[in-house]
Amino acid sequence: MIYGPYSALAFKLFQDHTPATLLTTVLALRASVLLTASPIGAALGGPLTTALGARQVLTGTGIAMIFVAACVAALRIRSTKRHQIRTHALPVSDPRS
Repeated sequence: MIYGPYSALAFKLFQDHTPATLLTTVLALRASVLLTASPIGAALGGPLTTALGARQVLTGTGIAMIFVAACVAALRIRSTKRHQIRTHALPVSDPRS
């Protein structure tokens, strides 16, 4: 239920931010990463769930997801601020001279 529109939104973002000439390559790379990550997640999740219990594993992965999202947001904010500083720091020539 939570991930209902995720696929459509993810593809929309890829289409919006990827040049048309690279879109098929980027989507193929995404698919290969996801196909590789699924068995790795199952291989790690099974033993962890057995050892710790489902609630603890789900809570841990939820916390990890929030942490990763916070890190990405912080990097994005930092990058945006750097870009703004560089943009505003450029000398502006006087059109009258």
